[in-house]
Amino acid sequence: VRCVRAVNGAADSALTARAEWHRNRQRVRRQVEESERLGRGHLPHYPESLSLELTPRCNLQCPHCSSHGTPELHGIHNRRPEITPAMFDSIACELFPHITTLSLVGRGEPTLVSDALWQRVAASIKHYGVQLSCVTNGHFIRQRFTDDLLPHVDELCISMDGNSQSVHGYNRGGSSLAKVLDNIAWFHEARKQTQVARRPKLSFYWTLMANNIHELPGFVREAARFEPDFFAIRHLVVFHDKDRSQSLVGKPGQVNRFLDEAYRELEARGIAFEAPPLMEVSRNTSALPDNIIAREHL
Repeated sequence: VRCVRAVNGAADSALTARAEWHRNRQRVRRQVEESERLGRGHLPHYPESLSLELTPRCNLQCPHCSSHGTPELHGIHNRRPEITPAMFDSIACELFPHITTLSLVGRGEPTLVSDALWQRVAASIKHYGVQLSCVTNGHFIRQRFTDDLLPHVDELCISMDGNSQSVHGYNRGGSSLAKVLDNIAWFHEARKQTQVARRPKLSFYWTLMANNIHELPGFVREAARFEPDFFAIRHLVVFHDKDRSQSLVGKPGQVNRFLDEAYRELEARGIAFEAPPLMEVSRNTSALPDNIIAREHL
């Protein structure tokens, strides 16, 4: 801070409002810390962040998705409406003066909403000084994360499930790997040019499956050029019987060497990650062959 000056609140209402919102967020942080310390079940204060589903609709039909994994589910959710601008305004008016981060998550693709709703979201974020986090399939990054919005982006989280078009395209419901990588490259170059104290973070989410485990180490090496801040690696949660064969739980021989290679690649590049531990076959000879024990990966 180079200079601080007091102003007449009546003469500069916009600046006074921003100061008030900043004070609100400091108060909420202290209240959250107290609630965590006391282990409260009922919170008598606002949250620090808000997770919001703008739409249940998605442009992709990923086979393992709980909401769009079958043609029937895909059709049901794609017929449901998005949040109306009026509803969003009501939420923003109540919560945005107090929260620090808005996280766009849910059953659908957040960037698939109408231009009218996205513009309302962007305008509210900039007006209230809220930071934006978004989980996306990466198809509409260029259209939505414009230069004027980038300074307000906290984190962009990209779902990736393959390092070849055949594997990624199948797991991501027809997604174009080349298009997504091109959009990520654009975002990375744009965030490097953004004049902010801390540039927007870039994270990757990867679901481990039988058909993509062998491509994970290669993707880590491929993604390194984008200087990612974080990797989240998760085992497949089976929502549909048709996907049971893709689960790797209980198959250490198929998993460990690829996970170990990927973890070493991440560690060598200093990329933070959260991932499942390697697995060992139990030494108990009386145990079933598929019985496994977890080993912490340090």
